[in-house]
Amino acid sequence: MIVYLEGEVIKKTPTYITLKTYGVGYGVNLSLLTAAKINKQDKVALLITQIIKEDSHKLYGFLEESEQILFEALIKVNGIGAASAMALLSSMDVTSLQSAIINENAKALCKAPGIGAKTASRLILELKDKIIKLGISAENNYYYEASEALLALGFKQDAVIKALKDINANSVSEVIKLALKKLS
Repeated sequence: MIVYLEGEVIKKTPTYITLKTYGVGYGVNLSLLTAAKINKQDKVALLITQIIKEDSHKLYGFLEESEQILFEALIKVNGIGAASAMALLSSMDVTSLQSAIINENAKALCKAPGIGAKTASRLILELKDKIIKLGISAENNYYYEASEALLALGFKQDAVIKALKDINANSVSEVIKLALKKLS
């Protein structure tokens, strides 16, 4: 699985680049806001989320880890695919998107192409508590990563949220270790 790419931008459109890495060109989808920070012939390093389906293999690139984490949270919401998640991240920055979800501002979410009132409501319902309780932000994303790991281990979401609530740690592994003590 591809999780990181570094290379030279040899082709650029508003939401897509071709990144040349050791003689291989990778097509990478970007949000409009990320693409605006990149110029043709720049050397860039991107965090990558790879989505593999029966009929396609796509790469999504991010300059900041917080944007990647929010993208991955968005695509887990029922009815939100990668295109809708990128539309949301193209219409507002990470902080604004988090704020819109936390403050239940469905109107702001509906400004993104393809996001209607029902989808905005679902986003708010499914992500608000996660963003608030797990501290998804540019500075504090290891709580989110730890929660995903604990959920993958089979713990229930309510139990994970309770376990992570009062933990004060500085790394993902430390958060997981302390949460596992609470969960056992």
